[in-house]
Amino acid sequence: MITIRKDGFYQIENQAHVPCIGIETDRMQACVEGIKRLDAKGIFCSPYHRFHANNLAFLKSMPMLEAVLLRDTQIADVNAIYDMAHLTYFRCNHKRPPMDFGRLQTLKTLVLEPVPRDKGVGALTQLEALHVWHYRPRTRDFSLLGVPSSLVECHLNWVNIESIDALPALLNLKRLELHHCKSLKDLDFDRSRFPALEHIVVHGCLQDSDDVVEAARRTFDDMAYARIEETEEH
Repeated sequence: MITIRKDGFYQIENQAHVPCIGIETDRMQACVEGIKRLDAKGIFCSPYHRFHANNLAFLKSMPMLEAVLLRDTQIADVNAIYDMAHLTYFRCNHKRPPMDFGRLQTLKTLVLEPVPRDKGVGALTQLEALHVWHYRPRTRDFSLLGVPSSLVECHLNWVNIESIDALPALLNLKRLELHHCKSLKDLDFDRSRFPALEHIVVHGCLQDSDDVVEAARRTFDDMAYARIEETEEH
């Protein structure tokens, strides 16, 4: 939820691990100075909240940031993000050039809408949480994007995988959520590849029948938390 602070700045409190102040193009310097004065560690950019720049050069004056959220922004030059030495949370949409995420080795959470020729996600050795949106590779797996073995949490939204086995083995994965993955055929996967898994949510994916959904629910009776929901058509 985006609110307006008493000092007039926009703020998001519930997405990253720190509150994020909005960057407004028409008063860029005032925003930067306010963020420094507040010792804020996160920012967000949204065209619906007065951000209209096409680059991230302003980040160079805020090297202390830990969280950067790009919300539906059209960015032509993302190079400044690679110099963020303390960045642990990064969210980006598809309106940008391809990125080498392997250069962001401090990341712990990545919320990503991939574009062709993105690379390096699998090289993020400290990444704990990965959220992928609107990803439809021809391979129907993650071989082109990469998935790091360090993941503890993975959310897939509108991804065209047919099976959870499209993911590589993730020995540390505890939480898996799939939302609107319409190509998913069933939940029959090799659980030995995810030995730590204790939380699973599947929403708006399984379309075949109520029997498929009920069978899937029974499959996870032994899990600490499991929520298997039917598609909207049921």
